[in-house]
Amino acid sequence: MENNRNKPRFEANYEYGKQSEKANKTDLEYIFKCNLNDSPNQFANFDYYNDSIMVELKDRSKSLDYHESEEKIKYNNRKVIDTLWFDKPKLDYAKNHWNERKYYVVWKLKEYYLVWNVDLNPIKDNIVNWYIEYDNTKDHGKGYEQSRDIVNVYSDTIDDIYFIPSSSHKQDSG
Repeated sequence: MENNRNKPRFEANYEYGKQSEKANKTDLEYIFKCNLNDSPNQFANFDYYNDSIMVELKDRSKSLDYHESEEKIKYNNRKVIDTLWFDKPKLDYAKNHWNERKYYVVWKLKEYYLVWNVDLNPIKDNIVNWYIEYDNTKDHGKGYEQSRDIVNVYSDTIDDIYFIPSSSHKQDSG
């Protein structure tokens, strides 16, 4: 049964996500040094694609920030965050299509983009880089608690960090 009471919150979150995808696309093209296509499917596992890569954008710019001097991610400038997460079906998709493209998950923080090159092996050099949390129950943006499997990526294993203030590389469109 659909929870209609929370439908406006879901719609607002969905709209925010779509606007974020549009607003951040140029930055992502700058980071990846290529043109990216928007996924035509609203339920796609990845937001952008081209012939060689697929990119998922997770916008956390309202609540998370990277503190470069400490090399830490903080929630509302207080609590240190050890992992960043995304839904497990995205990892499953990458596993099932591994030979087709490279896969990336990008977390947009307040002024930083954190880029993780999806790695199917959670352990490297005897260090756990990511793990799956089954039946994680919380509000995942729908306006009510729901349970789903998520992949937690340790923040110190993020591949690349980009500081892009005010999209300084964008051309003036005026």
